[in-house]
Amino acid sequence: MQNHGFLCVMWTAILCTAGLAAGFAHAQYLPADAYGEYPAAGSTPGFRQAVPGPPQAPVPAARPGTWPASQPGSGGTHVDSAPGYAPHGAEGRHSATHAHPQVARLSDPPAAMDTPHGPARHPDIAQVRPFIGAHVVARVGREVITVSDLLAQVPSVIDRNRGKLPDDLLEAQQEALTRDMTRAIEEAFARQNAPPDQLMIQSEQLRAQMLDQMLKGQIQTLLVFIDAQRNIPEEGMPEVRKQVDDGFQKQVVPGLMKQAKAGSRQELEEFLRSRGSSLDREKRAFFQRTLAEQWVRQYVNPNEEITHEQMLEYYRSHPDEFDRPAQIVWEQLCVQFVDQPSHQEAQAAIAGMGNRVLAGEPFAEVAKDASQGPTASEGGRRAWPDERHLSEELERAIHGLPIGQLSPILRDWRGLHIVRVLERTPAGRLPFEKAQEEIRKKIREERVQKQIDQYVDELTRRTSVWTVLDPPPSDQVASPGIQRR
Repeated sequence: MQNHGFLCVMWTAILCTAGLAAGFAHAQYLPADAYGEYPAAGSTPGFRQAVPGPPQAPVPAARPGTWPASQPGSGGTHVDSAPGYAPHGAEGRHSATHAHPQVARLSDPPAAMDTPHGPARHPDIAQVRPFIGAHVVARVGREVITVSDLLAQVPSVIDRNRGKLPDDLLEAQQEALTRDMTRAIEEAFARQNAPPDQLMIQSEQLRAQMLDQMLKGQIQTLLVFIDAQRNIPEEGMPEVRKQVDDGFQKQVVPGLMKQAKAGSRQELEEFLRSRGSSLDREKRAFFQRTLAEQWVRQYVNPNEEITHEQMLEYYRSHPDEFDRPAQIVWEQLCVQFVDQPSHQEAQAAIAGMGNRVLAGEPFAEVAKDASQGPTASEGGRRAWPDERHLSEELERAIHGLPIGQLSPILRDWRGLHIVRVLERTPAGRLPFEKAQEEIRKKIREERVQKQIDQYVDELTRRTSVWTVLDPPPSDQVASPGIQRR
């Protein structure tokens, strides 16, 4: 687990895997000794609307018998019932076990209701279902986690993986993760109203595990946040909130504005709402996360001594962690087709960068100035293997080029490239002398995580926690009440 400042109260990054459905073109080689320069190549006027007729008498509102406040036999007393959702494709194996009068999908729109005057053109107010995003999927003490809270984390999960996958796949990954999370929530609500011994198919188990990981991160943050609120003097909380809010305005908002390419707060708000969030939601989440991270500091001791014997024992008991595959360090100049108006201009751009390097300009400076590769801001430096997908053309080049030699212009489905290999390291086990710093870091992280886990376990014993994944009571239909975990 990565430990940023020894604060491990962070959400777990989950990314659904997806196959790459893209064809690769063969490499087109130019002479290797130089790069040639290529020339850049309303309503109809006069239309009158009909004069409206006299106003019609309003249609009497009907109050359906299934509305919770007027269920037959309830005597007008409100009767709570847990929202039930059937998973997509619930027909067939789940049709009997998931049958419930309120079962619906998160994406289902409210149905229009027939009236004595015929089918209603708009749904009656009594038929409009509550905002789906407001349904509670977890409770931590008096705090709740809603569907919207959970789904609003998907874009940040994708953002944390930016650079590990091609940009043209990130949007598809976000849609896939949102779809899978929504499906997992639907299935979890459906199981609340299903027999306790009902078996889950493998795909449901995987989605439930993914949902559980997303919930655990938020629950852990809320547990620590609640403990901080409980112990910080009430008179000191306004100053704490002011400092954290100032940090949000100075640290987070500028980054969000840049990411959204927004020129105003209104444009930023629109961008966040398109992602299922809002500025207020981001601010609230930042306050909870920051307060939890600051509060947990007092329960960990990251500076405990780590002896030479402890590091040597770790090295001997974890040999696989220090086996290293073959590695290649290389540099890349790139022009992406999507950012160029024509192939001729793309060819001219990559040739110009190559000629600048041949003329003596540092490769890294050219990459920072003109390259469109994923590591251009770092001077185009890359390492193989890494988590980014490489085309066959690039892999063939970095494995076959002599060290220090510029490649010819390479072409794949993404764009045009010039690469240079800096070093190759054969596979082998990292010697203990070179592994000590890594070992020290791993031992420290394990100790800190153990201390945090003990602290969170104690908070869990003292705080009521319920999630939609908890099994319902065996003697009654599940309701979103609080249970001990």
